[in-house]
Amino acid sequence: MKGNRPLQLFVLAAASDKLALQTQSNQIIPVLLYAIIIGNYAMHGQMAMPSLVINLIIIFFGIRYAMKFGTRKGYISAVWGCIITYSLLFFLLWLGDPSQIGFDNLGFMTIAFVILILAGPAFILLSSGLTFPMIPYIVDYETNRTGRFVPGVISATYTFIDKLVSSLSQTIVGLVLAAIGFRVAFPDVDTPYSDSLFWAAMFLNIGIVIIGWVISLLVMKFYPLTKDKMVEIQAELTKKREGNKVS
Repeated sequence: MKGNRPLQLFVLAAASDKLALQTQSNQIIPVLLYAIIIGNYAMHGQMAMPSLVINLIIIFFGIRYAMKFGTRKGYISAVWGCIITYSLLFFLLWLGDPSQIGFDNLGFMTIAFVILILAGPAFILLSSGLTFPMIPYIVDYETNRTGRFVPGVISATYTFIDKLVSSLSQTIVGLVLAAIGFRVAFPDVDTPYSDSLFWAAMFLNIGIVIIGWVISLLVMKFYPLTKDKMVEIQAELTKKREGNKVS
């Protein structure tokens, strides 16, 4: 970690994202969102197939974009997609009437919710997927900087921090729900709606991931391994290899 600025920034961005996403993917979140806020838990299962199709479409075009403009730029664009869709989802649920959402009521609330709830997770998958190609870039950066080829050490460093932050997600969920009175058991599909549950759901499903993405955007502002920089590093590595062959 010491002296490798890209690795430090990458780990910070990846760790903040992973902690937020692990919290958001907790099994209690669909209960809060669909069963308690919307009042239609069956809709959660009905979204599975459309979600798969949208995920494939956004990932396909997102990867093509990243291949053309660089992984860093692709990742930043995907994170912005996450922030925009989940911000709009929050305002929709806060200012609108969530009880109007359902496939038996194809009005504005349902259409807007379906679009946002399908696009948001697709951007999440894309942003998460684009973090892994950054690891070989960091390996090349370290090799060019010090002459050491240490992919195992760098991967292990990322994996250790990834597992560490993932273990904290259940604690965050428990603390938030305990703060609004659910200390013994979590809410279930029969739990009545309350404002405190609404705001807990908004924080766990939307607020915490937006915080993680904002941290990632701030970190990526200082992340040096752009597409042009990697071309430069690859050229330097090629020269060094050719020099070693000659010697």
